[in-house]
Amino acid sequence: EEELKSRTKVFLEQYRENGQKKRRRMCMAWIPAVACMMLFLIAGGYWVYFIPTAEIELEVNPSIEIGVNRFDKVVSLEGKNEDGEKLLEELNIRFLNYEDALNRIMENDWIVELVGQDQIVSVIVVGEEETQCETMLAALENFASHHQNVHCGSATSEEAHEAHEVGLGCAKYK
Repeated sequence: EEELKSRTKVFLEQYRENGQKKRRRMCMAWIPAVACMMLFLIAGGYWVYFIPTAEIELEVNPSIEIGVNRFDKVVSLEGKNEDGEKLLEELNIRFLNYEDALNRIMENDWIVELVGQDQIVSVIVVGEEETQCETMLAALENFASHHQNVHCGSATSEEAHEAHEVGLGCAKYK
């Protein structure tokens, strides 16, 4: 019958519209959860990548501090004196592997000249995460064996803090 057909058609249209509304409501309910998850991932990614877990203090006359993340990438740089700031302006070592960064530093004309004048370059690993610091120290000792007048060592964060309180780098303090 025509009446049955028309009522069925109206019913199916209403059923379809209600189903679409429910799906929209279900999708809308997920948006805040997805937004929170994205925010969490972005903040966590920043913390994981951009926060240094160890530092390398390089002291000759230009003294610099290199912040290294858990992936062995240089994420922060600080000149400890005016010469250190000038040296960092000349170099582009941020986000490099710390070994590549140290090689670039040692290849810098200014550092090459200082080493040629028998200046001692002290490289100190500072950090609390023992495995990372031990691995870095072993790599730096290997690095030092290929360069003249480079000496390596390590220090805890407490020793570094004490050294900085009296205005010295870790190598000079030790």
